Amino acid sequence: MKTRFYIYVVLFLVLFGLNFCNKKSPDENIGEFNEDFFNLYVPELGTSRLLVKSDLPQHQQQFFDEANGQLQLLADLNENEIPEYFVAGVSETGLRKRIKKPYFIAVFERQTTGIKRLFFQQVFVPPVNFNLTNVENEPRVVISFAFSSDYGAEIYYHNGEFRLESW
Repeated sequence: MKTRFYIYVVLFLVLFGLNFCNKKSPDENIGEFNEDFFNLYVPELGTSRLLVKSDLPQHQQQFFDEANGQLQLLADLNENEIPEYFVAGVSETGLRKRIKKPYFIAVFERQTTGIKRLFFQQVFVPPVNFNLTNVENEPRVVISFAFSSDYGAEIYYHNGEFRLESW
């Protein structure tokens, strides 16, 4: 009887361990932002995708690696212990049709009921970098639109909503 109990305990621990090890970390989930994802969660822009370094203006690309640039970021601005995904994207349809704001910044959160879009803002030029910072003990994501300049904005969470403040 004791042997059977120990076998069940070991099997439980192995199954629990395998389940725990197979779960993706929030960082791994960032890679899941593909065209299908954006068609579902950003339908207003037509065909969209993540922004990549090669989408940036040529003169900004040369600084991207030097500045450790990133166009996706994981942070918990609303402090609910569920990280939000901050992403820069581009509308392929918007580029082809030459709309004024083909680029966008979006914030998503993986909740128990599925993915929820928490913030969306179209912009004229592509962001070149996201950086997490704190201002007066409030976490913020600083968005740069050009390296070595003050051309930027920041997203912060206040009174139950995400806000974008340009500088």
